[in-house]
Amino acid sequence: MSEMNKVNKFEGKRSENSGNRDNRDKREKRDFTREAPYAKDSYLSRVRVIADYQFGKGAGAGLFPDDCEFKLSATKRVRYIFLGKERLATLRANDGRLTLSQTGAKRLCETLPAPAYRVIVKDDVCEFVAAGKNAMAKHVTFADPQIRGDDEVLVCNEKGEFLATGTAVLSAKEMAEFNYGVAVMVRKGN
Repeated sequence: MSEMNKVNKFEGKRSENSGNRDNRDKREKRDFTREAPYAKDSYLSRVRVIADYQFGKGAGAGLFPDDCEFKLSATKRVRYIFLGKERLATLRANDGRLTLSQTGAKRLCETLPAPAYRVIVKDDVCEFVAAGKNAMAKHVTFADPQIRGDDEVLVCNEKGEFLATGTAVLSAKEMAEFNYGVAVMVRKGN
């Protein structure tokens, strides 16, 4: 086969491919404004699994009932979880974990058996924590041994009544040993 025939065959294939490019340009543009192709129960099962991972087995079903509604982000991922008009939780985009609202934290407090993810503070400071002030390490009387830094926790009084929700700054062991500093950054008080 001569060199000329090889080139012509190659050019012939090229011209066939260029026709495909024209066809691609003529195709309809995709519509990215429509809803994501997942079912509502898919979102529900996803957030329940995340809650079970984050707070322990059974937390997802107790925290998120079947009639939850979801608000999606611009990228069509679950961002907010609502029960009626009340926000239960927010799914953080940076690490995929849940942050709880007051309503969600109360539901979780009713669902989880004590002392799971609870930080107990002295009764002297309950009114401050319930007002949204941070829980200091010297006021902590007990913390669930499972708690690690950056965990979502429930702050309760010595009777076990829910006061606030927030993010643990210290682990449970550090909360018990430290006499100063913030133990829980309270997001919102009762």
